Amino acid sequence: MVISGIGVSGTRLCATVAWEENDRPKQTLWFESNLAQVAHSPEAFLVGCAAPAMRDREKRVRVEDEVDPELLESVADALAYINGGYAYGYDAPALEASRLRQRPPRPAGRHAGMLSCGVDSLSMLRLNHARYAETHPRRISIGITVNGFDCVTPEHFETLWPRAVDVGQASGIEVLDLSTNISTVAQWPHPTRPFGIYSPREYEACILAAAAHSLSARISCISIGSTGVGAGNLLRRLHGSHPALDPLYGCSWMQVIHANATMFRLDKIRAILDWDAAMRNLMVCSKWHRTGLNCGLCGKCVRTTAEFIALGKLEESPFRGRRLTPAEILAVPAVTPSGAMAWKEVIHPLEAAGRSDLARAVKALLARERRGERIATLKERAKQADERYLGGISVRANRFARRILLPRRAES
Repeated sequence: MVISGIGVSGTRLCATVAWEENDRPKQTLWFESNLAQVAHSPEAFLVGCAAPAMRDREKRVRVEDEVDPELLESVADALAYINGGYAYGYDAPALEASRLRQRPPRPAGRHAGMLSCGVDSLSMLRLNHARYAETHPRRISIGITVNGFDCVTPEHFETLWPRAVDVGQASGIEVLDLSTNISTVAQWPHPTRPFGIYSPREYEACILAAAAHSLSARISCISIGSTGVGAGNLLRRLHGSHPALDPLYGCSWMQVIHANATMFRLDKIRAILDWDAAMRNLMVCSKWHRTGLNCGLCGKCVRTTAEFIALGKLEESPFRGRRLTPAEILAVPAVTPSGAMAWKEVIHPLEAAGRSDLARAVKALLARERRGERIATLKERAKQADERYLGGISVRANRFARRILLPRRAES
């Protein structure tokens, strides 16, 4: 992969990505803000493109511009973590730059936080302001709302933006918008790779850190709210945003912080219960095509409703008046590892709140997910055995069948 043509034109920072080991057309990647001047930052594209390049087996990532040598080293470490955590089984790409930046730009000196109006970001902001005085350099003074990350579609951003502005006004911080298409570098448009799509589980922090680098003229530190790794899983489970991973996407003039990694989900909710701005702007819904702020029916809405019930604060929450049933919990689709930890955390508080029916449903949900994990483990062992004893012929046959059958399914 070669990243070239990096430059700022008006409000947009652009670059061209050319793939070397894959039959993909060139892509134009960009960052843009209506409220802040984007910086000439080759580092933004290196951070955003390195992990997708590794997944698609590029042999190198070369940036045709000046790059901080510290970042070249730390991103290589991040790729090693991801490679081992997801067991790709092949070498990470070499990271190259046409020139090494020996004189970093003057630090902007302001601390920003990613602001999605979810529980993680709102509790991060609330706790940060409780810990640090206005004169402290670690106090968050800017909130960044990203359009184009994960499931943040333009329709969702239209709902999110005024909520973020309201939170910013209530907390006395400046709120900046940032739009980007950086996630498209991890989307494989070729019909023979229908499953090669962007996965926030793997690339979450690198996309957010890349966005921060593009605003390095305004900020020198970015905090990313933890998605709930939990103290017991810090060394056992890798996530796209992880306390051992996120700081590696920083450099000499951009520190990246993974905030509140060991904090339980219920404690995060307790931190914002008495904050009116958080309660009226809380957005946890995973269904962006909906009416209202939260649909109340998707997996994240159901879980958050159960959490407010467990805390005895349902009527003070955005889900006031909601009547949650065990059947709705059992209907929740596949649960992520961090989601499973949050569900497990809510069992005893639900029992203490007199909702043993909901607690039993949560236990049944988690038992179902454990069965799914065991099946996934067996599949992985079968894949390893196929690679070791059969030279990977079963996996190649499966991929060949996908290439033949899936396009036909798409046409039907």
